[in-house]
Amino acid sequence: MCSDLLAIYSANSDNFLSCIVTGDEPRIHHWDLDTKQESMHWKHANSLPPRKFLIQPSAGKVMATIFWDCKGVLLVDYPPHKATKTGPYYSELLKTASGS
Repeated sequence: MCSDLLAIYSANSDNFLSCIVTGDEPRIHHWDLDTKQESMHWKHANSLPPRKFLIQPSAGKVMATIFWDCKGVLLVDYPPHKATKTGPYYSELLKTASGS
């Protein structure tokens, strides 16, 4: 890989960085909380407040596939849960992102 990158750099050093696309698969944590506005209820001044059960929301994780180049983010994709990600999967993903 290093030899290939060196050959590309030697052939066209002005546009070298525009030829490189890289990616990562971070796991993104999400937490769904009720805001104060969402948890408000209308009630009479002398009525008891509504009963709320104590629920412990658990944080979830979602995997994202992110590709970028020297100009910025090219693609953010959220693959199906437990999907197998192989070379052909990434190749098709980048083809659909580029529109070719």
